[in-house]
Amino acid sequence: MEEISPKPTLYINGLNGKIKKNEMTHQLYGIFHEYGKIVNISIKRTKQMREQAFISFSDTNSAATAMKKLQNTIFNQNPLKISFAKTPSYEIMRRNGSGFQFKRTRRKINQERNKRRKQLEKEENEKSSQKSVERETPTSILFLENLPEDANIEFINILFEK
Repeated sequence: MEEISPKPTLYINGLNGKIKKNEMTHQLYGIFHEYGKIVNISIKRTKQMREQAFISFSDTNSAATAMKKLQNTIFNQNPLKISFAKTPSYEIMRRNGSGFQFKRTRRKINQERNKRRKQLEKEENEKSSQKSVERETPTSILFLENLPEDANIEFINILFEK
């Protein structure tokens, strides 16, 4: 498993998904606030993010201490699984003055993605137009239609001798 460097934001999973978001926020604050100043608690209730939360402390030492002391603590009948978040929370980045840069970077990533998508569409259109040109390329096969019923091979040879 990839080693994640210490950050002031903790990732917590294994929460009880049946508890309401506001109540969970208050409970998490209640057990984590004694380890340092909490800047933000983020809980999302989407399918992918249920039973998970992010707690942002004002400093990395507070987060590290909370993680060490509360790891596997039984909380609402479930053991807490705590690790450092992969990226700092937006709130921490905003406080450090790098939030705007983060947003600009995200915007730039989306622009590059859209540019690449348009390039792929253009290439796909070029390929399809090349295929239609290939279909129109002359061959040695000639298709004849509307010939008289009594036409035979000799009749056709006479037509195309010249």
